[in-house]
Amino acid sequence: MSSIKISIIVPVYNVESYLQQCLDSIRNQDYKNIEILVVNDGSNDNSGKIIADYVDLDSRIKVINQENGGLSVARNTGINQATGDYIWFVDGDDWIAEGAIDKLVEKLQEKDYDLISFSYLEYQEEQKSYSNPKNIQTIEAISGVDFIAQSNHFFTGSWAYVYKTAFISSNNLKFKPNQIHEDDYFNLECFGRVGKISKLPIALYNYRIRANSLTTALSAKAIRNRVSSYLTLMELSNTITDLDTNFLKKKEEEYTSNAVRLLDQYCGAATSRSEKLQLIKQVKKQIISVRITNEDWNASKIWTLKMKAFGWNAYLFFLVEEMSLIYYQNKR
Repeated sequence: MSSIKISIIVPVYNVESYLQQCLDSIRNQDYKNIEILVVNDGSNDNSGKIIADYVDLDSRIKVINQENGGLSVARNTGINQATGDYIWFVDGDDWIAEGAIDKLVEKLQEKDYDLISFSYLEYQEEQKSYSNPKNIQTIEAISGVDFIAQSNHFFTGSWAYVYKTAFISSNNLKFKPNQIHEDDYFNLECFGRVGKISKLPIALYNYRIRANSLTTALSAKAIRNRVSSYLTLMELSNTITDLDTNFLKKKEEEYTSNAVRLLDQYCGAATSRSEKLQLIKQVKKQIISVRITNEDWNASKIWTLKMKAFGWNAYLFFLVEEMSLIYYQNKR
């Protein structure tokens, strides 16, 4: 069992309150043939000191200090430094289950897998409560297309997978810098190229949901960045050729719906008229390149937006009218 080495990449940015639990959950695993690559992405709290203390405690921990570049850049730094046979991305405010690596390595010894997946628990920080295990399912697949077809729910979180290092390297897979939904981007590219995949029906990861985390922030700037991120994903799903077209169409619809929903929030949060109109035009430009069918239209958020528009939100009214034109043009 000890022949397989696991590289665990931990990106860290201002998570001093959670970092000890994360690192303890990794270094206290029974399976010892691991390296722990902690990428300190320009933290300005006590995270750096905590990491330094752990380096003294465990020779398997290696710290890489860098200027703040975001989660994607931090993970890419870890990929470049990894020497293990497999890579597991563990966020600095999350933690892994007891005995998790033993279970993963036991499975990895069965076949030459490119990817191993597993279930996880969500931990609500404010309520101090755990969810039931998410996406419990057993899958044995020979390709990414096969895995997605078998999945009850295709989850894109990169921490819910362990990746073969040689697979990442040979396909030059990297996380896209400045992409908020970086896991979607990474795995949409990954699953078109992956070979043997297995999913274990057990929860091996604890995902912490925080009110002030990047994906839950509701400032106008954060919303704008998330809208731009969805537009990038819409463009990507339009260009990928090695995944099932129906699956990609559903992902595109999902990203479109999310972008429009967030645009609604942005119009309420932003104060600058020119910024609102600029983002509306950005969304329109991207959506106009997507052929919208009757089914897409009826299933979209546009009707909700239209109702809100009649509540005299001029920006939403402008958006609805513009998107109505797109719809009717594509319908003809």
